[in-house]
Amino acid sequence: MTWNFKKEYKKVDRKDLEFLMNSLGMDRVYVTDEIKEYFSDHDLCGISTLPEVVVEAVNREEISEITAYAQQQNIPIAVREVGVKSIEYSDIVCGGIMINFSTINKVS
Repeated sequence: MTWNFKKEYKKVDRKDLEFLMNSLGMDRVYVTDEIKEYFSDHDLCGISTLPEVVVEAVNREEISEITAYAQQQNIPIAVREVGVKSIEYSDIVCGGIMINFSTINKVS
């Protein structure tokens, strides 16, 4: 299978990292070596790529702020979720920001 992504996305740069760290705190923003292969699972399509940044959002406001910023900056976003029976799924093939929802018990 050949993937053909026609849309060009912006790569995460220092300004984007500063925004994320100021919004969430440095302890909930992971880059480069801090991103584990755990975040590259693509069992459904056989692709294994890492996001440029993984963030942990803990409430609705943070999720809204991150997604609005990413849309404004043309940075791709994916989510890491844990569902029924701990089935995990993520879908990121263009770098970008992954929001890790595994630490959220309830969005209020």
